[in-house]
Amino acid sequence: MLSRERMHNAMNGSSVDRTPVMCQPSWGHILLNAKIDPVELWHEPEAYANGLLWVQRNYRFDGILMSVNGFDSQWRKSVLKMEKDSNGITTIDFRDGKKITYPKDDLPFPSGEPAVNVDFKSFDADLISTDIPVYLPVSQSLKFRVSPIPGERRFLIRYLKEQTKGEISLHGEIYSPFDYFLDLFGLENSLMNLIFDAVKCREIISRFTESNMKYAQEMIASGCDAIKISSPYAGQGFVSRQMYCDFVQPFESKIARVVKQCGAAVYVHTCGAIDDRLELMRDAGFSGIECLDPPPLGNVELADAVRRIGKDLFIKGNIDSVNMLLVNDAAVCKADAIERIKIGRQAKGFILSTACSIAPHVKPENVAVLYDAVEEICG
Repeated sequence: MLSRERMHNAMNGSSVDRTPVMCQPSWGHILLNAKIDPVELWHEPEAYANGLLWVQRNYRFDGILMSVNGFDSQWRKSVLKMEKDSNGITTIDFRDGKKITYPKDDLPFPSGEPAVNVDFKSFDADLISTDIPVYLPVSQSLKFRVSPIPGERRFLIRYLKEQTKGEISLHGEIYSPFDYFLDLFGLENSLMNLIFDAVKCREIISRFTESNMKYAQEMIASGCDAIKISSPYAGQGFVSRQMYCDFVQPFESKIARVVKQCGAAVYVHTCGAIDDRLELMRDAGFSGIECLDPPPLGNVELADAVRRIGKDLFIKGNIDSVNMLLVNDAAVCKADAIERIKIGRQAKGFILSTACSIAPHVKPENVAVLYDAVEEICG
């Protein structure tokens, strides 16, 4: 069975010849191990693709996640100055006034004055375009600019499909409409406005929903087998169950429905504590759930999650990348993975994975044993 078929079956509750394995690599893990220049990894699609291919081939993963997509070929025209310090760390001054530093083991980070968020009270929701997003809110201040050119947005997907001969499952990533809302107004102001003007908040989030549905549809049409919705702020450490139901679930549910109608699988990625909302996430209509962070990162026990939602969804997780893979040797990591497989494969579908991304400084041999664990237990 080819990896792509194996992943398809696992995500759709069909039989597999063995448990598929696929983790999301952190930016830093790619940089430290694939030996790609940090600036090129962030700005050049072939450099990023080669980093993803290094991860997939070295760890024998059944799938590849494209955390960003739509690289802008004209990015160098926006550079005012590029400097590298004595430690080899590059900082770029852009013509729009932004300054970004590119570490050797992490995502780029904006430096200088923090971004000024938009005033909620005077903001007109109609100003939000419902076309393809112009950026991805990767982290609090870091945005990935999405090319306005359709061919550039399709390049990475098609390049990876060609390089893998169509044998590996390709997953695109979009960001939750709630993430765009938080990015626009800032975390504190956004949370306050959820309380004081819920109607306007939902109107704004709805506009971002339309935009992301179109992007998901385009990625599927370009060759993606599944769409991951990144929704890191949907956990109980950030919003209550009621706020989840009011401002997250209905909008992500709409995206999930559209993705399924296009014939692809859709899963949600929420870090941290989600034990109190597993059923709510199930009811949103996803094909699967990713992360399921175990204690102490989160509060989800895999066996309990399988019991509660495993008959309805595929589960992707839930190896602790920090407290397991980062600090233990390969033998301990393999034993932990075997236990996860034994529990997880009782679900409708199970993909062995780190709960969140592979931490930057995890030793490659500790990731490589995940495939060994699958081979040992599944034969």
